[in-house]
Amino acid sequence: MLVVARLERQRLAIQDRVDAINGQVQATQQDARRLARTEEGVVDVHGVRLAATTAMFARVNLQRCAIELAGLERQIQAARKLLLDATIARKGVELLRERQYCAYLALQARRETNELDDLSISRFVRQSADEASEAAAVNAAQGA
Repeated sequence: MLVVARLERQRLAIQDRVDAINGQVQATQQDARRLARTEEGVVDVHGVRLAATTAMFARVNLQRCAIELAGLERQIQAARKLLLDATIARKGVELLRERQYCAYLALQARRETNELDDLSISRFVRQSADEASEAAAVNAAQGA
């Protein structure tokens, strides 16, 4: 997730550079138009050429930024895929852990039920034995 966030910050920084360069290109084009339209009919060729060169340089920078953005987009997509895969794996582990916990609880409940059954059977056997010995004692006392 941190990788995706870092790449997104880089993408936003490049996008900000693109916006700034676009603003510079527009300003340069406006300057070139202003220099080309003079009231006296004299064109400042040096100024127009300088504005054109500046605009061309800005376009080259825009192309570089576009190439950087394309590379970053591929990296972001790859990082997002890795993040998605990791999330799926984590959810799978969580589901497995939950299933194991439920199986553990069921096993504990079965053990507790078996232990309670054993205790009930032992008590029944003990009570039956006590009743049999009391009956034998009563029979012995009556017979004697």
